[in-house]
Amino acid sequence: MTSTSDYPAPPAGQPDRLTERAEWHARTVEEIIAPELPICDAHHHLWDHGPGRRYLLEEISSDVASGHRIVSTIFCECRREYRKDGPEELKPVGETVFMDELAECSASGRFGAARVAHGIIGYADFRLGARVAQTIEAHLAASPRHFRGIRHM
Repeated sequence: MTSTSDYPAPPAGQPDRLTERAEWHARTVEEIIAPELPICDAHHHLWDHGPGRRYLLEEISSDVASGHRIVSTIFCECRREYRKDGPEELKPVGETVFMDELAECSASGRFGAARVAHGIIGYADFRLGARVAQTIEAHLAASPRHFRGIRHM
């Protein structure tokens, strides 16, 4: 898996919110109320914005192993890893391909018990009308086990 990113660095003098994550986690401790209760994290994003600015399997696996019983997660599109070429309406399928690879890697158990991106919500432009079906079909073909739906924002 290779990652490309066009995510801008913060303006000069501004804090980098992504790199502040570890400090915030160190200050925030949640009481584990029902550790036996199975939980699906129903909305998260994964990305690689470059060195020190990533949130992929290693990072989310650490977070979901916090004491709660997170058994699965649902990835929601965040406009990352789009295809660089091809028809514009099919570029978002690149994100589904990338997330499917991460979901399969997670399903191996190598990153813990939780099944990260067990469900994948992709993007399609509903303004395409009936032509949006081609995009949805491409998402389904890219991830037949994990693709679950579309978020249009």
